[in-house]
Order: sequence, then C-alpha cells, then structure tokens
Amino acid sequence: PIPKIAYSASMGEAKLTDAQREEFRELLKLPEYISMRERYAAQIVRTLTDKPVMDVVDPVLLAEPADFDPITGPRPVMGKYLLAYYTVNPEAWMLKLVDAYAKAHGLKVVEVSVFTHHKLKHRTYTAAGIEQFMALIRGAEAVFSNSLHGTCLSLLYHREFYAMEH
Repeated sequence: PIPKIAYSASMGEAKLTDAQREEFRELLKLPEYISMRERYAAQIVRTLTDKPVMDVVDPVLLAEPADFDPITGPRPVMGKYLLAYYTVNPEAWMLKLVDAYAKAHGLKVVEVSVFTHHKLKHRTYTAAGIEQFMALIRGAEAVFSNSLHGTCLSLLYHREFYAMEH
C-alpha cells in the first residue's frame, strides 16, 4: 500500500474551537507522515497526534521558474497590469496603495481575492485555479500581496513586488 503523506500543510490562522480540534484529531489519523511549513502549526498538530511532525521549508522556495511551467496556463490578461493578491482581507490603506501605484505607473489592476471590494472597478478572480494564478503572477508588472506565496512567486519570476502586512 502507498503511504498517505500530509506534506507541507498550512493551517492559516489556526484558531481552532474545541470541536474543530476534535475533528482535526480524527483527520490526523489518516496520514502516516506529517510535515508542516509553519512552526506554530506544527506545534498545534503535535498536541493532536502522537505521530512525528516535521518542520519543512515551503516547497515553493525549492523551485525554479521552469518547475512551474507545466502547471502555468496562458496569460489571462493582456496589457500591463499590477496584480493584487490578498489572502487576508485587505485594509483600506492597502487598497489605496495599490490604486495609487497603478495610476502612477499606467497599469490596470487585477485582483486575486475572495474579498471583492473593487469587483466593479478591477478585474477580480475570486476562484483562480493554479494555472491562472501562476500565469497572473508571471505576467504582472508588479505584485502587491499579503501572502507568502504571492511574495515568493514574485521573487521567483523576478517581478517587482510589495509584501504587505498579513
């Protein structure tokens, strides 16, 4: 049988209720091996299972741009644009900064976010698949993000980027 592995899982903010902790404890029975890319998350998981939990570097930090070519789709946006990628609800100052930068550099704004503050003002992808997401970052003139992956992929693709508060 093939072992079940939870590789470099993320827990996000990881504020678990007692009910969620119990459900998580049950789910942790499935994988035989567990690794976490966030130390605080690994500590939480260690309290919920007796299995060893390894701290690992995020896989995106081990990659080269060409490693992503097979999963990167065609450029979904024509012309020059700034990509704003928010995994946490952006604050007003972030939205103003994005708009000001785009205006100053003659860029349109494209967002990847479930937070639709500017859906009518900007093109917004609320459910971008991995192919679109990778292509959006690769094609952007600049990336503004409050996400680790937005920042890392911007570095990988040599995009100008601004990492904002999470």
